[in-house]
Amino acid sequence: MENEVLTITPDLELIIHDEKTLAAWDRATLVQMLAGLKLGQAVISARLAAMPEAPAPVVPEANGHAPEPDNLITVTEAAKRLACCPKTLYRRRKNLPFFVALTGRAVRVSERKLARYLEKR
Repeated sequence: MENEVLTITPDLELIIHDEKTLAAWDRATLVQMLAGLKLGQAVISARLAAMPEAPAPVVPEANGHAPEPDNLITVTEAAKRLACCPKTLYRRRKNLPFFVALTGRAVRVSERKLARYLEKR
């Protein structure tokens, strides 16, 4: 069986949604199908691993338009806009929605989220 070519090529939709077809297959056919699916999964996984990383999809905003790019600003700049000192923001950062964690301990502030925060205040 290891040199056999998988000759059964039903549509995945058929396997998933048509119980009558699936029930009609004998054990040997089901084992062969399962082996084919495992092989297919390995081939697809290898292909995906070889592909360059795809850019993150752009999710449209509620108005249907693509979102404006978000700028990251320093905590000092955010503190100026909020009329407080940077130490206050650092102390409260776990409760503030506009902080963005970078590598290590570095943080920045999402300009877009900060603007929303200021609108709601």
